[in-house]
Amino acid sequence: MKETLLIREPGSGTRNVFERLLATHRLQAESTLQMDRNETIKQAVMAGMGIALLSLHTIGLELEAKRLIVLDGESLPVMRRWYIAHRTGKRLSPAAVAFRQFLLEEGAELLGQVPDKVNDASRQKAGGKRVSSNSAREGKLGAAPGKVH
Repeated sequence: MKETLLIREPGSGTRNVFERLLATHRLQAESTLQMDRNETIKQAVMAGMGIALLSLHTIGLELEAKRLIVLDGESLPVMRRWYIAHRTGKRLSPAAVAFRQFLLEEGAELLGQVPDKVNDASRQKAGGKRVSSNSAREGKLGAAPGKVH
């Protein structure tokens, strides 16, 4: 916790996940820098300004180019829930139905996770939308290569 933590703006999903992670472990950062874009955070990490929690999906090219590394840490990777939503009265196209079914059946397996058991009886209705869920990786802490943590 002595590293500067590069964080997203208040209200950001990534910021919320990061704050819950810190609260769960009763940790408080000594120093933080707030930034409003993932690209800005990635550039700051590569410049050695600190470490950050980012989705693995946003740092793929930087990992491949060895400009960023993934750090192992307790409670990482952070798991998030993803939702498939559509209007209750909306008739889905055959392609949308197939895509939805694919996500429900194969999505978790593609992420290396056990899929949730979801069927029509267990769906939640929220704001006129049908909601089904699956979990997905949020990410791990990233830091400039060569930094030891």
